[in-house]
Amino acid sequence: MSTEAAHALGLKVIVFGPDTNDGMAPPAAQVADGFIQADYTDTDALADFARQTDLVTLEFENVSPIALDTLSRLGVPVYPNKQALETFSNRLQEKTFFSTHGLPTVPFEALANLSDRAAVEAAVARIGTPCVLKTAGFGYDGKGQYRLDHPTDLAGVLEKAALDQPYIVESWVALAFEISVIGARTTLTQGGETQTAFYWPFLNHHRHHILDTTQWPAPVDATMAEAAQHLTNRILTLLDYRGLLCVEFFVTADGQLLINECAPRPHNSGHVTQHAAVCSQFEQHVRAVCGLPLSEPSLKPGIGGAAMVNLLGDHLPRNPDLNPDLNMNLTVDPVAWAASLPANSHGVWYGKASARPGRKMGHINVLAASPDEAVEQALAHRAALNTATPPTGTKPGSQAGSQPIG
Repeated sequence: MSTEAAHALGLKVIVFGPDTNDGMAPPAAQVADGFIQADYTDTDALADFARQTDLVTLEFENVSPIALDTLSRLGVPVYPNKQALETFSNRLQEKTFFSTHGLPTVPFEALANLSDRAAVEAAVARIGTPCVLKTAGFGYDGKGQYRLDHPTDLAGVLEKAALDQPYIVESWVALAFEISVIGARTTLTQGGETQTAFYWPFLNHHRHHILDTTQWPAPVDATMAEAAQHLTNRILTLLDYRGLLCVEFFVTADGQLLINECAPRPHNSGHVTQHAAVCSQFEQHVRAVCGLPLSEPSLKPGIGGAAMVNLLGDHLPRNPDLNPDLNMNLTVDPVAWAASLPANSHGVWYGKASARPGRKMGHINVLAASPDEAVEQALAHRAALNTATPPTGTKPGSQAGSQPIG
């Protein structure tokens, strides 16, 4: 989606990465101007990539430092910068950054590993239960998280968790709801001026630790919205940031904002802006990393509200007689399905080859008179998709499902 936004601005895009799409080109490569398939530690391939690019940005933060260091040595700027990427790819570094700079976050303690049971028990006792044990690295969509409602729950967690890696123990906070703020910051190529732009907060609902629905604009007052945007701006400034940043917040019953985590890239909660905003998060990110003037982050005129619902592998109808994990074995043609939606609704398919349970395969955006009305319609579309039968002339195994649509 960022690639498509770049094309709309007249830019060319080369994609670099390993083949992680079950033999198919990765989704971004399916619409890019070129694709270099190589591991992030392949310095020769990175050098070839560097010769073809003016700057580099990333669609996720868990990239080998070897890639970042190699590109830096070759003189290719990477945005967001290495400090931001390293900070937000590790929970411990991220939480330490928040606490060091006085940013409100959930109380936590660091653990070098889980092998020293006495040390783990002591940390849990200091934080108190309920609490959450989280791996320090590679944590997203609920991966590497274990809730403890009582100290005695620790024994069961230690039986299934990887013991030889760093963790944090985090207090469990009673929440009223969750929001996110997406902000962009750039230094203009022409003139050197610093610009920022902030979207109104998004209201997010999760299922099984994975984002399920987003409603926009979130029903929060200007005081809370401005406070969340101010905290986001502080992070952007502290890191001399260039690009798009999503900051996820817990909101407590008394209205306190606590920073949960940050994503240094376009974020799932901002997918709704693809159709609902004057400038989508994807275009805003491209503008920011390229030093172009930032654009209007508001809702399009004439729209009262919008919503996004995720499409996971679990939501898609399968042919039970074929491999259920393969996208091509769905019993619905996603291109035809998207075309059948009403004019205020948009189906987006990512072009992933395998529709595994819990994997994000696409999303639905709906524009309506209010965010509540929009999410109701979007959920209805998803429910209908899950029970859909093949359109006329379409058979299970259609390759149409492997094409990105928007």
